Amino acid sequence: MSGIRGEDLWRVPAVAQSADRRLIAGLRSLADRSYELADEMLALPVLPAHGAARPQNLPVESTGHVRGGSTNFALIGWGLFGGACAGFDLGQLLAGWVNQGTMAGASSTAWSPYASRCTAKAWPSLAPTSRKR
Repeated sequence: MSGIRGEDLWRVPAVAQSADRRLIAGLRSLADRSYELADEMLALPVLPAHGAARPQNLPVESTGHVRGGSTNFALIGWGLFGGACAGFDLGQLLAGWVNQGTMAGASSTAWSPYASRCTAKAWPSLAPTSRKR
């Protein structure tokens, strides 16, 4: 965490060309909340998880829709299957789609409904109304 809080990291040429003040402030804020977020994550129920739910492990059939309006897909790469906190696989999958450019980041239509279902009691840091401004 000291690297994020200090100035040396942000002066490294490879980092400096990509890090603006908003990104640095956001990463520092996240680092400041890391223990709180880890405690919340550990308090979530442990559910079966794929473990590597990235787009490459979710091939979608490109021939279109099947009867009933569903799309054919398969979930492959089960080597990391096990228990994880609720939402673990969803976070990996959404991040993968954003990194691929398949989906916009902050304006994600998939994240909004998920976040709105998070209550202040279950996931205080994610519930929109729980954050003090």
